[in-house]
Amino acid sequence: MTQQRTEGMLSPNRVLDLAEDGCMLCSKVLGDLGADVIKIEPPGGSPTRNTGPFYHDIPDPEKSLTWFFLGLNKRGITLNLETADGRELFKRLADLIRVFVDQKVDQIQINVVSSDTLRAAQKEPDEYKDLVVKVAGYNARFVDLYKELQGTIIARTEHGL
Repeated sequence: MTQQRTEGMLSPNRVLDLAEDGCMLCSKVLGDLGADVIKIEPPGGSPTRNTGPFYHDIPDPEKSLTWFFLGLNKRGITLNLETADGRELFKRLADLIRVFVDQKVDQIQINVVSSDTLRAAQKEPDEYKDLVVKVAGYNARFVDLYKELQGTIIARTEHGL
């Protein structure tokens, strides 16, 4: 994985990437646009590391050109989701993110708005009636959401990793 970060229009957003093979392209594009993408690999490495072509045609998980390309602009961690500790850490990571990519990439949910703007919308809903956010697969006007859900959306914009 490349540690280099690109500043861009998605730079305040964090993405967890559990996808493999071609599905990793979605999070690669988000990283190219500046999102902070964290690729989660199982112990022993991602299966995509074994996908060719390979540098100098030598099959090796560390020489997969597919892996190098799809891993650009991502950070990586190894996490065993088969253990209770691994699942707990994943849940903690998931609480800090704005975007989640897995093998079933039907859509991408990104809210690019600051917590300050969201708080202002809570205080003065008439001034922000056209503010639309993504909520679990659907769009909604922020000021029409109940306060607890507004609070959840605000909390997810404030966390750092």
